[in-house]
Parts: sequence; structure tokens; C-alpha cells
Amino acid sequence: MLLDPVVLIAAGAILFGIVGFFWGISKFSKLGAAVEAPVDDLLASLSPPTDSVFRVPTAGAPAATGEPVAVSRDVADRLESMTQRLSEMQAVLTKQSAASVAGAPASAVGQG
Repeated sequence: MLLDPVVLIAAGAILFGIVGFFWGISKFSKLGAAVEAPVDDLLASLSPPTDSVFRVPTAGAPAATGEPVAVSRDVADRLESMTQRLSEMQAVLTKQSAASVAGAPASAVGQG
């Protein structure tokens, strides 16, 4: 029974876990002795952040003005076709919603 692979694997995993547990305990006990200052003192000793940390970078950022931006003819054509399709879809949805409200019984209000 002691030569069964399942027993050997389980025993190895348990042995590995016990060794790792004691190794971790020894590392943490050494770490606790090495720390001299509490964390509160560490945070208090940090210098306050400067204004440059919170400053918004200005180089490379596009200016948000009301001036129109020059676009190519291809982009303008695509934008125009998308705008046309959007208005067509809105018209179809408006007709569908008006038809569904007119044909729906009073008890089905709010049912989608």
C-alpha cells in the first residue's frame, strides 16, 4: 500500500507543504526583525508630491477650440453617409414605436 503512486504523491505534497510552511515562517520572522521603523513613520517621512505630478501635459495635446478641423474628402463622404443612415434608422424606429404603441392593448403598456 505504501508503494501506491496515489499515496506517494499525496505524501510528497504534504511533506512539500510542511517544509514550505516552516520556510515561510522563518523568512517572515527574519523580516520582522529587520524592520526598524513602523509603517506610520515611513509614510510621515515621505515628501509631499510636487505640483508637476498633477500638471496636465500640454505638449502634443490638441487644442479644444471651436475651429473646424480640415478633413479629407473621403472622410467627409463617409461621415455624410453615416449621418444619412443614422437619420434613416431613427425614422424607421420612430415609425415602429408609433405603430407598436397604437396597436398595443392598454394592459401591455411598458412591455418591451
